[in-house]
This record gives sequence, structure tokens and C-alpha cells, in this order.
Amino acid sequence: MRESEAVAVVVDPEMSSIPAAAATTAGTHSAPILTPYPNISCRDTLPDAMWIPVAVAAGLALLLLSQGSSSGGAARKRVPRPRNYDANLKDGTVVRFAQGQGSVWPVASVYAHLGEAPHRLTVPYITETGGAADGVSAPKGVNLARAFHASRDPDAPRFHAAIDVFAEEGDIIRAVDDGVVQGTATGYVGLGALVIDHPTLTIVYAEFLPDKSMKSGVAVKAGQRLGVATPSKSGPDAPKSTMLHFETWERGKPIGAFTAWSKTDPAPPGLLDPTAFLLRTAGREIV
Repeated sequence: MRESEAVAVVVDPEMSSIPAAAATTAGTHSAPILTPYPNISCRDTLPDAMWIPVAVAAGLALLLLSQGSSSGGAARKRVPRPRNYDANLKDGTVVRFAQGQGSVWPVASVYAHLGEAPHRLTVPYITETGGAADGVSAPKGVNLARAFHASRDPDAPRFHAAIDVFAEEGDIIRAVDDGVVQGTATGYVGLGALVIDHPTLTIVYAEFLPDKSMKSGVAVKAGQRLGVATPSKSGPDAPKSTMLHFETWERGKPIGAFTAWSKTDPAPPGLLDPTAFLLRTAGREIV
């Protein structure tokens, strides 16, 4: 879960703003308050003769929007296939990919109300051809240390059982879908983890500061706040790092938070690769 590489903030114009509730934790930043002029309507600002073309243009715009919605909306950005995406998994040597996608991205920017990108949509992975990708083309390159199955040497002889989703301090960690909290755990320097059963998967959200209301048995909705992204250090000389450790499992199967996947052992039973799940959640099409 730890690495010293810096990860670029990726601004993705394809994604819309997060709900206004996220802005309540913006700290010292404040959004301007827009006060409409009293007793003035849009109808009063244009001569009568100009309202006909305005109305026609508005009608055409609505028609185009409705056609886009009925045909599935804008095309999804295409990204290359992850390694082993089409592999024969009968021999058990490859971890299966988590199916489906989340309703929302699990990290929402605390500064979205200022017009900044509300999501950091980087999903680092190795492609079928052995290249590095992240679904966005980060300006400073792909940080494979955050990828699933990344080597954790020399820290420990183990593989990374999750994807570390980029976050900034104060960002809101939220549920990707409806679910029920199965359990909680304590992590690095007072940070924690939540294990949540979703309709088709169980997901471990870790390395952030969960809200005190998040306890075993609590039901959550898609997009609901789970806690806050908080910097942590893996050691006294290690740099601070802010992220969401995101593990995916067959429903009901995780053996606990902060999974230790030793290089001398097979993958833990029920562990799933979250790469494709997160790419689809970010609005990407795997080709």
C-alpha cells in the first residue's frame, strides 16, 4: 500500500460535479453566493421578436439531449485491456477480475464546488502487451506501485492485493454502491478500514479516516460518505501519502482488511482484481 512516488492530479472533463454535500468539508475555501436580481425574469431581458429563434434553439437542444440519452449517451473513452483479461483461469494461477462497475467513483474532491475536477480517475495497470496504463494518461506517467499485484519489495516479500486510488487530504471517501458494513479495522497511524458487502461484491475500503457512524450492520447507499481521506506514513522516515486502498472480493469472502498476500503463497481465496471494475466505474470501455 506504500510507495514514495508522487502521483499526478488528473483533471478529467468527462465527469460531472459531485453532490453539493461534498462542499461542506471544504475548509477555508468558500464558494461565492449568487443572488438573483429581484423582479427581473429572463423574459424581460429580450425583445419579443427575439424569443422565437431562442425557443427554437432550446427545443432543438432538448431533442438532441434526449436522443443522446436514449442511445446510451456519449461514447465511453476506450482503454487497452489489462493483462490476463481474457485468460483461462481454470488452473487458478491468475486472479479473476471483479465484474460490473460501481455507481459512483469512490473518491470525491472536497474542492469540487470551486470548479476543480471532482474525481481522480487514474487506475494503474499493466496492459496485455506489457505496457503501463492508467485509463487517463497521467501527465507524469503511470504509477504502477499503486496497481493490483504490484511487488512490495523491499518493504516485504508480498504482492499488493488492491489498487490505491489517488486522493487529496480532505477528499470524501464514498460507497460505490448500496451495501451493508460487514466490519471495521484499524490501520496505519490511527487510520482505518471498512469491509462492505455490496450486491455482487464485498469491498475493503482502507487507509482513510472512517466516520464514527460507520459500524458493523450499518446500511449505506451508493455515493454515501464513508469518511475522509487523510495522509499517513508507513514509517518515521517515509513520506506522507494520501489514498484509498481498494480491495474487491467475492461477496462475503474477504479474510480481513489490509490483506497480506505473500509471494510464496497463492492468491487468497475469493480475492478479485479491481482493475476492470474501477475502469468501468470511471466511464472507460475496455477494448
